Amino acid sequence: MLVVDILCAIYFYVFPSLLAVHESHPHARAVALVNLLLGWTIVGWLVSLFWVLSSAPKEALVRQRRFLAEARGKYLHVRRRYHHG
Repeated sequence: MLVVDILCAIYFYVFPSLLAVHESHPHARAVALVNLLLGWTIVGWLVSLFWVLSSAPKEALVRQRRFLAEARGKYLHVRRRYHHG
């Protein structure tokens, strides 16, 4: 249970970086740098997330929403599996 929580926390922390790479953001390395160095401040995390989302074309936003929905579904499935088992 603790391991799943830690992995989910790490995934959440680097999510803007993963999203930038997944969407082939033109400044993916810079987004990742801001996210990794300043993400712990919450403001840095929000800046990196908004940076990725603000420069994404409309089609990419649709893909991002699907990606988020799938990730949330997988997390809830794993969470239920280990919580009840």
